[in-house]
Amino acid sequence: MRIYIPRQSFIDNLKYAAKAEKRSSSSIRPLNFYFDRVASLAGFQSWARLHNKLQTASSVEFDNIHHAVGRSIGRALPNAAKKYVERDVIAIFKSEFEMCEDFSNPNAASDNGYSHPSVPIEEEVRNRFSDVYDEALLVHAIARLKEFGPWCEDDSEIIFEYEF
Repeated sequence: MRIYIPRQSFIDNLKYAAKAEKRSSSSIRPLNFYFDRVASLAGFQSWARLHNKLQTASSVEFDNIHHAVGRSIGRALPNAAKKYVERDVIAIFKSEFEMCEDFSNPNAASDNGYSHPSVPIEEEVRNRFSDVYDEALLVHAIARLKEFGPWCEDDSEIIFEYEF
């Protein structure tokens, strides 16, 4: 499935996770050890090669890299994986959906209290990410998304054509 997330957001989230892993570790290893660990488990020799590839990767290659990182993040950065997945899932979710509170009008007669119907958060997250992240990591991200309140489809890009 196509991932809609800016490459720089993905890179920044990886950097944040590597730094968080270093802070939480009792090891005296340098920061680049954690960067290289992520890269190696994603199939790259070093962080520099992963970073360079992300700059030039096609959409399909980017998706493959994103999936490879996701499948290995729990092994690469066990202490920071939960927060990494949360940030990644939320960023991708925000690119595809809107929080009803920000996008929709209040409507007391509806099930969710807004004029737009809610998307089923758990179902959407599992459909998009069950082949990328372990269930235990997804549960935390789903709980965090629910804290934001109901989400709805972003139909703001729909263009209506009128005949005059």
